Amino acid sequence: MSFPTNHKYSMLAIDLDGTLLCPAGKVSSGNLEALREARRRGIFVTICTGRGLIECQHVTSQIEQAGPVVVAGGSMVACPVTLRTLHRFPMDSRLVRELVNLLASHGHAVLILKDPREAGHDYVVVSERGALGIDPVTRWWFEQMNIPVRYVTSLDEDEHLPHTVRIGVCGPKRRTSGVADIVREQFHGRITMQHFQAVVPRPEDDDPEG
Repeated sequence: MSFPTNHKYSMLAIDLDGTLLCPAGKVSSGNLEALREARRRGIFVTICTGRGLIECQHVTSQIEQAGPVVVAGGSMVACPVTLRTLHRFPMDSRLVRELVNLLASHGHAVLILKDPREAGHDYVVVSERGALGIDPVTRWWFEQMNIPVRYVTSLDEDEHLPHTVRIGVCGPKRRTSGVADIVREQFHGRITMQHFQAVVPRPEDDDPEG
């Protein structure tokens, strides 16, 4: 990452996964120095990521990020220092119910991302089997990131429906592709949807210093 000598930019908004971070999930020394150089030149640096704030705190700390960051796919703007939510764009509660009911009816554990400052936890997981119902990748991610999660068997147990900023599921392609098509068709024009491969094979060389 480098900058032209005579830049005309006032802000650098950078994604994490696949951009700032290497395949091992770390910031290379080269990228770290580039961010410092951008700040020295008066460019405002911020993070724009699909992760929740707690899921990128180790990164914001490493890059010495003091200004606001955009998290949860644009649904929240937060301060990485005080952990305060500065702006929130919540989902309509009726839409939340419709989506959760549909996804749960297809056997998925539904991952509901919250504003943690209001809810007291980052995720509500709707699953009849509790923690046993989530995909192993999700379980690993929650443990790795030390994410506060509340497990419920019904959406009626979620007291913070108005503080929902995203809904999702995680699973093998064979389980998610069909329901993704249904959601895309039934909620066309009402939601912004992404369906993508989140776990990929590790490259031969994942040296963050490269």
